[in-house]
Amino acid sequence: MREDEGALVPLVASDTIAAAFHGVAIEPPSAVLAGIRCPVLLIAASEMVAELGQQPLDRFRVAVPQAEVMELDSGHDLLVDALEPTLTAVGDFAARNACA
Repeated sequence: MREDEGALVPLVASDTIAAAFHGVAIEPPSAVLAGIRCPVLLIAASEMVAELGQQPLDRFRVAVPQAEVMELDSGHDLLVDALEPTLTAVGDFAARNACA
C-alpha cells in the first residue's frame, strides 16, 4: 500500500490480487502451516467472508489450530476500510501474547 493524495492504494496489480484471492478461496492451506508454533492472528474482512464463505477460514483453523481467527466489519482491505479496529485487534493480540 502507498498513500496517494490521502488515499491508500495497492502496490500490486489487480490480477495479482485476484490470484491471491483465488489461492485463499480455492487452494488448500500449505502443509508448512502445521509447523507454526508461535501465536497467530488472522483477521478476515467481512466483505471477503461474504464473497468466499466460511470454508477458507475453516481450512485455516484446521491447519493452524492455535490461531486466533476473527472477522471485522470491513471491505476487503482492512487497513483502508477499518484501520482503527484492525490496529486495536493487532495491539490486543500482541499484548495477550507478549513474552514476559
